[in-house]
This record gives sequence, structure tokens and C-alpha cells, in this order.
Amino acid sequence: MKKRTMTNIITKIIPILIIAMFVLIIPQKKVNADTIYDAKNASWGNVYRGYLGTESTKFYKITLPKSGLVNISFSTSSRPADVDIFYAKDMKNSLNYMRTEYSNNYGFYTAQETVPLLAGTYYVRVANWNGWYDSGNYAIKLTYASSKETYKETPGTRNDYFSTAKPMTKGKNYRGMNLYGRDTQDMYKISSKRKGTYKFTGKVNKGSGETVFFIFNKNGQDVTSKVTGQRWISAKRGCSVNFSAKLNKGTYYLKAVNYSSKNYCFYSIKMK
Repeated sequence: MKKRTMTNIITKIIPILIIAMFVLIIPQKKVNADTIYDAKNASWGNVYRGYLGTESTKFYKITLPKSGLVNISFSTSSRPADVDIFYAKDMKNSLNYMRTEYSNNYGFYTAQETVPLLAGTYYVRVANWNGWYDSGNYAIKLTYASSKETYKETPGTRNDYFSTAKPMTKGKNYRGMNLYGRDTQDMYKISSKRKGTYKFTGKVNKGSGETVFFIFNKNGQDVTSKVTGQRWISAKRGCSVNFSAKLNKGTYYLKAVNYSSKNYCFYSIKMK
């Protein structure tokens, strides 16, 4: 248990130490990325360094091919600074905010956070709002872990409703990601060609939330209890849930819902 705990601590510390090296040792240069129009295209895993003057901002552009997790490691040398994330089509509403805080252990200001995002283009804004204070050098590193979702979802195109439900067929494993508060559910369309029993296996592969599965008929009525005999079909991280549904010929919908106040769930669902 001690070895595992120590490994987790080291895993969290190493990214900060790497960023620290770039902030405190390597001379910084001016980054010409003061607005979204000259934002710097950021590559995953690279460390970007610069200098923040008074009341200044820098923008980095990132694109997620599929929904997933963006990890931000950020540090500043002499003053706290802020990081916001904006969807490219909505620069008014920040999707995530964090500020560096001074660490007695490191001797400088750090912040690190993992942010779940839907597929699409985003801008990461680094800002110094400290008035006449000067933030000095900064360094930022962005990494990405894909949800490997089967059907791509963006903030503008989500598979959340009957009208946007994506087809589900037997024998195929479907992957998705649900975000608390922004994309809490996914909908799949099942075309039952004949009366019979369909078997399902659901699983939460990553995240701290809980995915609950429901079945609806074509009229939008929840028939989960009627066709499965279960009122509550829930999967938690690392655990599989198996259930069967007796369906008549016709159209049905399976809904996967993030049923907790946690950030996100990577889930999978398969129909046999």
C-alpha cells in the first residue's frame, strides 16, 4: 500500500518538476499570441514558455479529435496567474478556471488540473490580472487522453435526444463520455426486427462518476422496468453490469446517463 501511495505522489510531482525546470532555468522569450487571432497552436506534450507582463494575456489553440481529458500543468515564477478554457464558438463563457498558488515545497507558483472536454477547437488563455504586479516567466504543458468515443460529440452536436440518437447494432461495443452539467447523457437507437431477448453489458472504464442505463420505447416512455425487470441498472468504475431486455418488434432507445455530481465517465455498452 505504501509503494502504491508513493508511486501516485511521484506521478503527480514529476510533471510539476518538469515545468518548474523550464520556468526557473531556461530564459523566457516573448510569445506573440496576445489574441485568439494570433493564438499559438499547441501540440500535446510540449512545454510552452513565455513572459507575462502587466495585464497581459496569451492564447493557445487546441483541437480534440474526440471527447476526452485535457491535463494542464502550469507554473509561474514570481506571481500568480490564471488559466481559462473557452470553446472556440463561445469566448464569453469559461469552461474551466484555475490560478497558480505558491508552493513552499517548490518555491514558485503552480497549478495542475484535468479538464473533460467534448471534441472540437478550444482556446486556452493564460492571463495576468494582478494590476501593476508582474507575473514574470511562465510555462504551460497540455496533454490529451481520448475517450475513444464511437460517435463524435461536440458542444454543438450531441447525441443527447431521441432525434439525435445514434444506431446501436448487435455485437458492437460502443464507447462514450458523459460530462456532468454539460453532456450528461447519450442516446442510442435500437431497431428490433422481431420479438426477442437482447442482452447488454455496460461498463465504466474511467472517471469518478456512475453511468445508469435506461430503455425507452418510440413514444418516449421509460420501459426499463417493464422489459428488464430492473428499475435501476447502474455501472460504476471498473465494474461491468449485465442485463437483458425483452423487446417487441419496433424502435427502442437506450440512454446512458452520468448519474452523479462527478466530472465525467468513460463508459462502454454492448448489445448481444
